[in-house]
Amino acid sequence: MQRANDIPVVLILSSWGSGSSAVAGYLDKCGGYTCPPHLRTVDEKTPNAFEPEELRDALVACIDEYSLQAKGSAENFVRFFAPWITEQQRLATEAGCKVVVLKHALLVFVLPAILRMANCRVIVSTRALESIENTRKRRNWHPTLGRSGAQVIYTTASEYLRENGVSHLTVAFEEFRTDPRIREMTTAFCGLSPSPEQLRDADDWLR
Repeated sequence: MQRANDIPVVLILSSWGSGSSAVAGYLDKCGGYTCPPHLRTVDEKTPNAFEPEELRDALVACIDEYSLQAKGSAENFVRFFAPWITEQQRLATEAGCKVVVLKHALLVFVLPAILRMANCRVIVSTRALESIENTRKRRNWHPTLGRSGAQVIYTTASEYLRENGVSHLTVAFEEFRTDPRIREMTTAFCGLSPSPEQLRDADDWLR
């Protein structure tokens, strides 16, 4: 039996409005543990952000989500994350899940710390900047939650992953949504082996 601390952590690096909630939700339906309770939204198209509430609170205490600048102690985040992820791995084990899935736009700014504390598999979930900006406008969000923030987030992710030789999978959301081969590649990368029933439910949910 796999020990809790051995369970891999899948990090979904993405911007707001990139379709990453759908990617995280799909992995949840395929057997990933997404650490509920999740942040709920007022957007009827995406009522569940699949972002752990506790993780989000710790991230926004450390990084301002509108300026994308540090505002709190990084050490406070480390003190939160180390025991929290251990507990989530334990809960995942109890639920019979093989991986923990974490998703939030601010994860990229604490990526070095998380990679030191957990066995991670990194997914970069991308979407065309124009589509991200259109989503921001539809939701009437702050400008940073659209194109401008996405440019910072993806540049930060790309530079860190490249400079530190971190293996990762880049998934374009529109291809993920429309091409079952991309979804199969993504679940395999995560170490998930969904049952035929889970796969049908996940595909139906994604549509």
